[in-house]
Amino acid sequence: MNDSTAFMYTANELFDWLCGEPDFVLLDVRNEKDFDNFAIEGPHLLPYINIPYYDFIEDVDGGISLVPPGRKIRIVCAKEGSAKFVADQLTEHGFTDVGYLEGGIVSWGNMLAAKQVIAVDGFELYQMIRPGKASCSYVLINGKEAALFDPSRSVEVYHDFVASKGATIVKTFETHRQADYISGSPQAQKEFGAEIIASGIDFKAAGFPFTPATDQAISHLADGPEIKAIHTPGHTLGSTCYLIAGDTIFMATLAEVKKNNVAFHFVHERMFAQYVKDNLRPQPAVYGDIRKINGGWLEVSEDEQNEMDLGKNECGASNYGKVGVSAMRES
Repeated sequence: MNDSTAFMYTANELFDWLCGEPDFVLLDVRNEKDFDNFAIEGPHLLPYINIPYYDFIEDVDGGISLVPPGRKIRIVCAKEGSAKFVADQLTEHGFTDVGYLEGGIVSWGNMLAAKQVIAVDGFELYQMIRPGKASCSYVLINGKEAALFDPSRSVEVYHDFVASKGATIVKTFETHRQADYISGSPQAQKEFGAEIIASGIDFKAAGFPFTPATDQAISHLADGPEIKAIHTPGHTLGSTCYLIAGDTIFMATLAEVKKNNVAFHFVHERMFAQYVKDNLRPQPAVYGDIRKINGGWLEVSEDEQNEMDLGKNECGASNYGKVGVSAMRES
């Protein structure tokens, strides 16, 4: 008789496994549509299969027969419950190393992993990797003060991280008004009193107070390094880079060309610009609502935020989501 019990693992543990040498089968039990829309990715290839959980409900033996025997199995579902159900079925049928993801795919989508970029002249810079969105934010710490750059809405993660370094969040910087994810800056302002620094072009008439990031404007953290705003239109008309004095680190780039952006319409580039405009696929419809949220003009529930925020970065032209669909919500 098999006495094994399925265990719960976290999104951070999954990230560490995927960045190492994964020796397990990743079993995703969401429906085919959601799986095709947004799947877990990592730097290494590994067995990754999709068997919807209802297959295990309708025909337990048939579903289990599709799972490679004798292997470590790590299960993912939408919210956790279905993965636990399948995990219990597998252990009851002889599988001995089975785990299910805490919080489901939503926890993977929101997970942040801190990696130090540099520590010099008394300040530290960390990259906050968000693999579920294929994006990064940054944390700058100087003494007891910390600043966030393009934070996600998981502000409690940033808070706990900087608190572990003996600091508090006092400023947030936005490189542009995001469309592909919900910003954490307004929440950081509400919860921690953080000053928001952002483009007056992108955030004109925002529903929250902010300090305009005018070109060449200088900000500081206590006695820390200068943080210079540089207006770099391209991704949006208000796109802004931040130059941290002392080690010259850009926090953003020009990024992708967007439709109707006159900054790229030089005479000798008009044919190229026209080609780009003609071939950019539509952005997901939900991005319009995300822009409103990030400007402070729309409020939605936590569950709605999880739904809207789930899915890979589709902010620029790419092969991902060719039909313009972003996880769980269609145009």
